[in-house]
Amino acid sequence: MTKKSDSEPGAGDPPSLDWEVQLLAAERAVAEGNNSAVAHGVFVCHVLQKPLPDWLFSAVLKLLPNADNMARSKLNRRRQDMIDMTRYTRVIGARERGIGWVDVFNEVSRELHGTWSAAGPDAIERSYKNFKRRFKTQSGRYLPSLIDFISWRDK
Repeated sequence: MTKKSDSEPGAGDPPSLDWEVQLLAAERAVAEGNNSAVAHGVFVCHVLQKPLPDWLFSAVLKLLPNADNMARSKLNRRRQDMIDMTRYTRVIGARERGIGWVDVFNEVSRELHGTWSAAGPDAIERSYKNFKRRFKTQSGRYLPSLIDFISWRDK
């Protein structure tokens, strides 16, 4: 393998606009404890309309407030919202890979087997529809507010 010279592509190039490269950089930063990289990863996925990868979704969940500070019903709703969002992003990802509507909920059910958001095809479809409907008018319920994020970060 030869070393790149300063004149070859890659040496001193500006940061990549490729979403996979951006997410890889964010993943490394999150692994090193940089919570602001979570916001960057979510932003990249949002702008490019890409589903959240599992590591990023898990990082978002870790930023949620402590269960001791939440009423049980709110905690259960938040948990279900996160499950619905996971299932929705997996359906979108499967559709982007060319899986048709006839098979997509079965495929996502297989993909999620053994995870905390695992379910049968009917539940996957319900979650997909619930998330899609609610996100139009209640998008804030799926991500912590900036003020909450700052207060959790500073604890």
